[in-house]
Order: sequence, then C-alpha cells, then structure tokens
Amino acid sequence: MTGGRGYAGSTRWAGYATRPMPEVLAEIEKVAAAAKAAGKAFATFVPDVAKARDWRRFGFSMFFVASEHAWMLAGARAAASGIKALDEQVSRS
Repeated sequence: MTGGRGYAGSTRWAGYATRPMPEVLAEIEKVAAAAKAAGKAFATFVPDVAKARDWRRFGFSMFFVASEHAWMLAGARAAASGIKALDEQVSRS
C-alpha cells in the first residue's frame, strides 16, 4: 500500500471513503453484536453528533466526538467571538 497514513489514509487508498462498503459494515455489525452479547461498550470516533446518529444503527454504544484539535478550535472561536462582542459594546458606548 502506498500513499496513506494510518487508518484514514488506508481507507481512502482502498476507496472506502468514496464508495459503499457493505463488507466492512457487515463485519462492524458482527463485532457490535459480540460486544453487546458480552456486555461491553462498542466505541468509535465521529466528527459530530449527526455522524453518531448515522453510526448508532450499526450497534455502536459509545462515541468519541470530534478531536482535541476541534474542541480547542471551537473554544478559541468562542473566546474570540466574546472578545469581539466586548469590542462592539465599547464602540457603542
């Protein structure tokens, strides 16, 4: 395999990011059933709640939502927005 980095690169290289993958989804459902039968959590990474909703139907019971970079960026944007609002309040005074 060439050109990919880790899992995400490998799936893109294999074309899974751009085509249906029923064989992979069938295996995911098998693992989900085994985890449920064993009373274990079955977790995956998702970028947002909408994607968690999509993946819940495959039996996932736990989600890691977004990445630490996404959370830091969201916090920085919120802080910047708050500072901008303060500046606008001062400008109107």
